[in-house]
Amino acid sequence: MVTEGELGGVERARLLMSEGATPVAAVNGFARSALASYGRLRPLAAALRRGPRVSGNPAPIKTRTTLMSSSIDYTSQKIEAREVSNDERMQMLPKHFGRDMLTVECAIYAFMRKLAREYTGGYWTFLEPSNGGFYIAPECESTFQICVDTNGFEGTMSADAAGITACLFALSHLSFQVRNASIANHYHQLRDFALGHAEARAILGAID
Repeated sequence: MVTEGELGGVERARLLMSEGATPVAAVNGFARSALASYGRLRPLAAALRRGPRVSGNPAPIKTRTTLMSSSIDYTSQKIEAREVSNDERMQMLPKHFGRDMLTVECAIYAFMRKLAREYTGGYWTFLEPSNGGFYIAPECESTFQICVDTNGFEGTMSADAAGITACLFALSHLSFQVRNASIANHYHQLRDFALGHAEARAILGAID
């Protein structure tokens, strides 16, 4: 396991962000159009929310327990998630996001701080759903109080669900700022996985 900021470039990005730079500008040295301020979150774009509804069973995740939500309609497609081993961790962000890997990682941490005021950093677990998606979540047993100021959502989530929520916000936000089709694709893959999560109702309520 590594802590947030241990991967190359992220510590520098965080420093720049503390001086007022937005996530994209901080990571890419102002080479791209800056992200709209993440100080004010917006609901996820309707165009992204209209992605294909592919639901599945809650993912069995190592060291985590997920339960089936009877309010979700499940299809025969089962989406499972595996926890990435320590040996594979350094390959995951380049594999899924290429040259925009640090932009994505930095944006996820920024949204997590905005959504969960009590979050102050820590270890994160990397996970790969079987539909080709990817997400990260804080490695802890604590719950987080998630607040979204633009839609009034307030609720308590596990670390896993909070990580999924932060990733969905980051991927949606970046899909309009970065020319990388894999970012929008990963949003849809992660949302499809989230539909079968034990905390699907809370996750979907937060991103609505």
